[in-house]
Amino acid sequence: MRRQQIPWDGGYHLLFEHPRLMKDLLRGFVPREVLKEVDVEGLEWEKTDFYNDHFKKRDGDMLVKLRRRDGGDAYLWFLLEFQVRSEWFMSVRVGTYIFWLYEHLMRTLGLRSGDELPPVFAMVFYHGADPWTAPRGLDGLIGLAQRSPLWPWQPQVQFLLLEEQKVDTEAVVGEQNLAGVLIRLNQCRTSQDFARVIEEMGRVVAGDGDRELRRLLVEWIGTVLTRKHKVKLSKREIEPLLEGKPMGLEHNIDAIIEDFKRVGREEGFEKGLLSGREEALLTVLEARFGASQSWGAVLEAVEGSGSAGEALRLASTAANKQAFEAALQELLEKNV
Repeated sequence: MRRQQIPWDGGYHLLFEHPRLMKDLLRGFVPREVLKEVDVEGLEWEKTDFYNDHFKKRDGDMLVKLRRRDGGDAYLWFLLEFQVRSEWFMSVRVGTYIFWLYEHLMRTLGLRSGDELPPVFAMVFYHGADPWTAPRGLDGLIGLAQRSPLWPWQPQVQFLLLEEQKVDTEAVVGEQNLAGVLIRLNQCRTSQDFARVIEEMGRVVAGDGDRELRRLLVEWIGTVLTRKHKVKLSKREIEPLLEGKPMGLEHNIDAIIEDFKRVGREEGFEKGLLSGREEALLTVLEARFGASQSWGAVLEAVEGSGSAGEALRLASTAANKQAFEAALQELLEKNV
């Protein structure tokens, strides 16, 4: 049987071609000192076909031109890596691409003696499950002590590694950074996590100008992400979440509860401080309405009335926190 191919490169390439996502990636994960040098708002995409004569073009390679704040241009070479392990000689490949870019600019811009070359910043976005262990610059590959008299004559190439499974996105939480949400989505391992992060993604792209981006995300989640992580989420369940509607969580409640039960079995206990339904209720409340000190009282009231299932449905469908609290109060009064 032929192994099913998942469109990693093409799917991510389409996403990061969208200006919003690329700008959020730069603002959220490029060092601050680098961002001070360039204008992210004015980024432009450049073709990478110029190195076809030397090397077969990969869909995961992107070249972005940025205006420098002190005048002139800078270039970001963005590589998307979809292999399962780190590539030992990646810095050699990055250096090769940079020099081909310089050859291209020298030829197309007609650079002459005395002209300057623009700076280039290389970034590798690695999706492998195994940790990256290869050097991030040529200095880690060349067999020479840095104190050697030969060292100053060696080429210098460095790249910024964005290792998806290790990236800490906490710094961009609350900043409406779509790249951060996308990375968190790829770090998910349970349906509970996916439901929560997709809900967050829906809030981040809820604007009228995000309609095309929402369409791309629905397509990407349905054709790439769910197949990568073997998650059972249909487009019917994904679309409402990305349209700011709450009904998607309701469809996943049973799977969320089952995840908690499975974790409990794997860790050797059947009972904890909260039942599976109450834990799921807290997850949905925090995902939809944010953290609140009042949730503790809600859980206590629900536990005492035995209405966790009904409360969970209300949490997934209420328009806002106030509507949920009003509906819950009515539910509790009926069960008295």
